[in-house]
Amino acid sequence: MLEEHQIDVNYANSLVFFEEEGFSLSSTAALRIFSYLDGWER
Repeated sequence: MLEEHQIDVNYANSLVFFEEEGFSLSSTAALRIFSYLDGWER
């Protein structure tokens, strides 16, 4: 459980990195992905 959360955090950090690189679409993708994960965990 904790390991899965750590993976999510690392993935979020990767999305932040891409956002800084100028890929504005990553923010939209992040919202969709995290909304899906949040619903899936429940």
